[in-house]
Amino acid sequence: MAEDFEKVYSKVIQIFTTSHSPAFISINNTKTSLYRIYKQGYQTKVVSLNKSDQGSVHVLNEELGLTKLLQDQHEYYLKRVEEIELQKRELQILQDEIATSRKPTVITEGKTDKMILETAWSKLYPEREMPFNITSCDLEDGTSGGGAAGCGILRKQLESVRHDSPNIIIGLFDYDQAGMDAFKLDKNYTLTEGYSNIKRNKNGRGFAVLLPIPEGREDFETTKNLPIEFYFEEADLRKEVDGYSLGLIQPVLQAKFMGVIVKQFETNELQYAQVESNTKTVFAEKIVPTFEPSSFRNFDMLFSIFDKIINDQV
Repeated sequence: MAEDFEKVYSKVIQIFTTSHSPAFISINNTKTSLYRIYKQGYQTKVVSLNKSDQGSVHVLNEELGLTKLLQDQHEYYLKRVEEIELQKRELQILQDEIATSRKPTVITEGKTDKMILETAWSKLYPEREMPFNITSCDLEDGTSGGGAAGCGILRKQLESVRHDSPNIIIGLFDYDQAGMDAFKLDKNYTLTEGYSNIKRNKNGRGFAVLLPIPEGREDFETTKNLPIEFYFEEADLRKEVDGYSLGLIQPVLQAKFMGVIVKQFETNELQYAQVESNTKTVFAEKIVPTFEPSSFRNFDMLFSIFDKIINDQV
């Protein structure tokens, strides 16, 4: 809009006032003049702000909060650059790891997903060797690797799968908003016929799987809130081992009418619960291995999908 005012609307001359718009105040050319207008007693004062006078411009920026705004933007920029560089490093590590593997590779968003899947396989099929490797997008110590960050790395890895890849790559996304957004992938991936949660790269070497909804978990599909932890029954999720347990947060839901909150209410249904990320590791390492094989029955459906992909049955 500031550019349009400068180049489109103003044919001869145009005068307007604005309260505190950085876009307009920052216009810097010989055809635009900046004045400060303010009240002093019963009078209106008009002071020309010479843009070569950095002192007056700085005072204005300070009073309008623009200096703080620019500082916040700069800090945000530096943080985003750091996150992008971290994702690049993790993606390269992941690609190097896959390149050295001869088996099909299943990639998860986070390292605890990998732990849970490996434990599930050992509980369900103790006599069978796992026909695929499992790795995760969380490959560096001290990083979360899950959530939106894990989704982003996983998506990039799947979109970079080459037609001459020596092994099949299967990416597993959680059934939540972040996972569903990443599952969209690029135009090289299309839904497999007969499935709404499996996508295949046109080169046949990359596959994406959105965590399937187990029978009896339809409510989780509605709330778009099905991380892999919720494949277990609530009694298992509440289990404590040596004083450790999975942290579950029940959010306060809001009912709105025309954008206005008209009601707030607490929930105790599991399909609304959020998993505390700092308890995922202890849950996967200490608690999940104590479950009976029957607790892993929902994983059989997931492993069946992997098997069909590997054997070219989807």
